[in-house]
Amino acid sequence: MVATYSPDNPSVRDYVRLLIGDTDTNNATFSDAELDMFLNSAIDYDARLGAAAALESLASKYAMAVGVVKILDVTADGSKVAAELRARAAELRRQYEEDPEAFDVIEWPTGDFAQRERLEDEFLRKLT
Repeated sequence: MVATYSPDNPSVRDYVRLLIGDTDTNNATFSDAELDMFLNSAIDYDARLGAAAALESLASKYAMAVGVVKILDVTADGSKVAAELRARAAELRRQYEEDPEAFDVIEWPTGDFAQRERLEDEFLRKLT
């Protein structure tokens, strides 16, 4: 299973990993191919919708497989975990509904020339 995560040069898949808390590639919950499937099914290839689909898939897995497990004084309830995952997925979908353009590319100038270019681009965007 191939799982990559690059916060220095993030892709949409990396944003999905960040949103679902699956950033440890040595112990990844989803492979890159699986996350790509969630993204391909999302409207506008949106990271929030892809993450919501991944969380819903994980919620189904927990609800079916875990049940309630008690070891000594510790109790793990898969249905409660699933409910939390579904609530997070619903929140991501709500965020998308309220502002579909919230995840956008931002410019981060790294030098004098880049700063001037960013200011010029900002000015041109205000004209349209």
